Formats: sequence, structure tokens, C-alpha cells
Amino acid sequence: MKFASLFKRFASIFYDLLVVLAVLMLFTLTLVFINGGNAINSGSIFYQVTLLTIYFSYYYYSLILQGQTLGMKAWKIILLTEFGELPKSKHLLTRLAIAPLYNLPLMIGLWLPFILRKKITSYDHYSKLFVFDERSKNCLK
Repeated sequence: MKFASLFKRFASIFYDLLVVLAVLMLFTLTLVFINGGNAINSGSIFYQVTLLTIYFSYYYYSLILQGQTLGMKAWKIILLTEFGELPKSKHLLTRLAIAPLYNLPLMIGLWLPFILRKKITSYDHYSKLFVFDERSKNCLK
């Protein structure tokens, strides 16, 4: 199987960011409506934890059920094990915990391996999950 290109990875991240922001805005709008039109206190622990839960739930359930988020579907890339199987919970949770840490400083965890010609990120390696170009998915069979 062929690894997904850096461009496709960034494009799917941007697409997913738009989807997640829309969901978070709808959630916030719902809370404002329930709160009688008054603003939500942004310092509220409940609000912050719920936003993080929605954020991670979007990625977790999309990837555990079908190996793709909406952005990944649009760009025809898929997250699979090296054996072409859908992610298992243990590996996916590892990836979701590690990836933000590597990507916080200017997405360095994503683009640096491509500059070094490695084609996989550190969190691909540690989670044992890899982003493949979906068009080459049939190569496994």
C-alpha cells in the first residue's frame, strides 16, 4: 500500500477542522439557547471538558468505525494497521494522545518526517497505525 501524501494529510486535517468547528459551534449555540440567550462562561470547566470530549469523539468514532473521518473520505485516505485492518481501540487511543503533542509546535510532527523522507510520522510508528492512499487499498488482497 502507498502512504498518503503530505498534501492529502493537510487537506484532510483542514476539512476535518471545519467539520469539528461547525459541530462545536452548534453545541455552543444549543447551550446559549438553553441558557435563555445568555453567553456561556468560557472559563466553565463543564464547557471546556465537553468541547474536548466532542472534539476527540469525532475522531475516535469516525476512525474506529470506518478508518476515516469526513476529511479523509473526501481526500481518499484511510487509517489502517500495517495488515490493512481497521484501527483497534488501544492503538487509536495511543495515536489520539500522542499526535496533538507532536503537532502543537507548527504541525512539526506531520511535516518533518516528509522532509526527512520517512513518509510516516512518529505517532504512526508508536500507534502502529498508518495513513494510506485509499486508491492503493486493494494492494493488500
